[in-house]
Amino acid sequence: MALTKITLRNFKSIGEEAQTIELAPYTLLFGPNSAGKSTLLQSLIYVHELLTKGTRDVHKTELGGEAIDLGGFLKTVHGQNPDRDISIELECLHDRE
Repeated sequence: MALTKITLRNFKSIGEEAQTIELAPYTLLFGPNSAGKSTLLQSLIYVHELLTKGTRDVHKTELGGEAIDLGGFLKTVHGQNPDRDISIELECLHDRE
């Protein structure tokens, strides 16, 4: 299974307007500071924690250990507004081999 697209809404610096990133077999992330590179990677780690631990209030992460602390739900949701819902949509392509 290959991840082909991710769409984020209300996650960290990404607000109500959805941001979609198309992914290829090899995808390079580059850009100026505060462009969203870390946000994209953190969203994937957040999904992993959500699926493996079942909690949306993620602080330290299994994948990142001490190096990645998402700060809990309030630090993760855009504008630190607990009334907002985070939306992370993943599109995958199933290999038939």
